[in-house]
Amino acid sequence: MAEAAKATESARLKWKPAPGERVGPYEYWVRQTGLPVLRGHYVADVRTAELGWWAERECSAAFVDLQGQGSLMEGRITEIPPGVTLPPLKFGLDEVVYVLKGRGFTTLWRGDGEGKRTIEWGPHSLMLLPRNYTHQLTNAQGSETVRLLHYNALPMAMAAVPDPSVHFDNPYLQPGMIPEEETEFFAAAKMVPGRRRISVMWSGNFFPDLAVWDQLRRSESRGAGGSIVQFYFPGIPFNAHMSVFPKQTYKKTHRHGPGPFRPGALLVVVSGEGHTIMWPHDDEDAEKVVIPWHEGTIFNPPDKWFHGHYNVGVEPARYIAIQPPQHFSEHKSISIDVEYADEESWIREKFEAELAKRGLTSLMPPEVYTDPDYQWTYRDDEES
Repeated sequence: MAEAAKATESARLKWKPAPGERVGPYEYWVRQTGLPVLRGHYVADVRTAELGWWAERECSAAFVDLQGQGSLMEGRITEIPPGVTLPPLKFGLDEVVYVLKGRGFTTLWRGDGEGKRTIEWGPHSLMLLPRNYTHQLTNAQGSETVRLLHYNALPMAMAAVPDPSVHFDNPYLQPGMIPEEETEFFAAAKMVPGRRRISVMWSGNFFPDLAVWDQLRRSESRGAGGSIVQFYFPGIPFNAHMSVFPKQTYKKTHRHGPGPFRPGALLVVVSGEGHTIMWPHDDEDAEKVVIPWHEGTIFNPPDKWFHGHYNVGVEPARYIAIQPPQHFSEHKSISIDVEYADEESWIREKFEAELAKRGLTSLMPPEVYTDPDYQWTYRDDEES
């Protein structure tokens, strides 16, 4: 680890923009850390992705800058060594964190320790680290590392205010959070009325295990007999949802828009095995991007790209989609779906070929390809 730390520090000290190279403040800061930046359309498994040693944070880490993020949102992987508590960090922006592997706890406080709260978490937990609070992350295991996936809007914030010291360890205190609210900060999530087309949402700052979350509602518009749950973080600009759909089925191809540019949601596979296919909406002849996925895969469909999700495994598939700030989400309420009867033949052929490799067959009812009003059967229908 000492050698990795020296290599990272050397990269930080040596890096300078090339003559004539224009580098924004966020990218400049990232490059100075010397840490890896994972690019492209997806990361096959963030649980095993290459990291670098971040001496300042006393952990291994890497940044994630997928094409669909539009360089507006930050993804970051943190790995905590066994039994280690990271140094306290005060961050001026809200940050959503998903636990990729391992068990530990988070401690949060204001100022010199006012309203200190601690929450335990494990694999598949989803939590909020609120802006202008100090937090400290601990790996509670003595022999295994912890890996966390962070998501925030630091690139946009640094585009407006380039000085990192404004965003990290700034003495400013958030006046909106009062002690009474803090005592409930990590309380159990509650069901609340939804907005627009969403009938209900679950509101909270901590969701303990999305791999077994069973408070779902039907999602009939996307087909496949799938279900969904909407997560709402009160008082911050982010939200998320989780989609669950049965084995050996696939959801309708769709895209978001129209509207002005927006970064796409960051999708994290919680469980299952399959693939996603996506391509630009305005170029049907463009090469299709095929993303094979399983637990730990992350990807980010670019703005207005068509994309479809295909479960070729023997268990239901689950993925969470962490949405960019609501300013951008307001422009994605319109979704353009491709009905099964209208999709191109290669979509179904690819799906069935992948199943055949595993000795499986499609569980898609033949009627979906001819009847646009086909009604899927749900488990509660079968049990009633």
